[in-house]
Amino acid sequence: MDVPLVSPGLGEIERAFGISGTQAGLLVTVYALPALLVAPLVGMYADRLGRKRLLTACLVVFGTAGAAISVAPSFEVVLALRLVQGCASGPILLSLATTLAGDTFVDRRHDTVIGATMATISLGAAIYPAIGGYLSAIAWNLPFVLYGLAVVVAVFVSVGFDEPVATAEEKPRARVYVREAARAVPTVPAVRLYGLVFLTYLLVFGLYTALPFYLERAYGLGAAQIGLMTMGMLLVSATVSMGSGLLSAWAPDRSLLVGGVLAYASALALLALTPGVVATFCTLGLFGVGSGVITPRLLSSISTLAPDEFRAGVTSIQTVTISAGQAAGPVLFIGLGSWLGYQRLFGATAVVLVATTVGSLIVYEFQRVPSRERLSVGK
Repeated sequence: MDVPLVSPGLGEIERAFGISGTQAGLLVTVYALPALLVAPLVGMYADRLGRKRLLTACLVVFGTAGAAISVAPSFEVVLALRLVQGCASGPILLSLATTLAGDTFVDRRHDTVIGATMATISLGAAIYPAIGGYLSAIAWNLPFVLYGLAVVVAVFVSVGFDEPVATAEEKPRARVYVREAARAVPTVPAVRLYGLVFLTYLLVFGLYTALPFYLERAYGLGAAQIGLMTMGMLLVSATVSMGSGLLSAWAPDRSLLVGGVLAYASALALLALTPGVVATFCTLGLFGVGSGVITPRLLSSISTLAPDEFRAGVTSIQTVTISAGQAAGPVLFIGLGSWLGYQRLFGATAVVLVATTVGSLIVYEFQRVPSRERLSVGK
């Protein structure tokens, strides 16, 4: 229920409020920005107060603010409520979920659970574009009503979720939390992982946001059809993510990451070169393969970067990098797409990926974090 629910209807929102495509894209950017400031605080207090309290509170804010958008009288109010919703955004909820997975599972079971988590998210994200596209074709504000379901989930979490209670000795001291966490986290692997997370989400959310405008203008597709196109891409991503544990046993992490980036680059190059709705649909599936390979590997590695008492803090930095990518991607893709044309943008992005990202992954040796398995990107 994050961006995929809203993105197919951006064209309808553009028409409903008489705004430009760039302004409509702010719905994604404004939503992503608050997590840059809020996520570290959520991570620290999740380590100190418990995951359950923070998860419940975030779900309530996320659902209430999102549903309120459906009755917003102006685009300015829509943006303001979207900003509030961003304070408990999907990336924050994801960081709490991966923290819980790290608390509970280890080794290959941990990889499998992270893969299953990402597959579930991708499956939901695959369904929501079709739902969002269908509902927004009826009325621009109907997709936002669905955010109210998050409040129902909050009730279930509050009542039915059991969390181990940490003793006072086990909780990090508030005044020295940041210093102790910094000492516990290996710097070079962390910087590398967070950088790759930023790049991944910049690409994914840039494409999510630009895709409706590209498909509408290139092929005259409506919101419901665009939702189905996005749904296909995310279903592929969900399927690949579900096999994350098997993939990690079959190939080194570096090989999987290089392969995933190559899938991204190939998909963008084909989007630039291949005309037609059917060809575009198949090409988006290849992009989904890249996302399904890369994202679980990165999040699995990040969730095991630090000891249990600092895990929520470490994954909160993941949230910051995800949100930064979410915020930058739409502005970058829509701005450059409007200037260069979307097909030229896709082609140029493919070239940049091959020239920089893949080159960096091959040149630099990926190191293990001492005394802990599979904490760095490489094996």
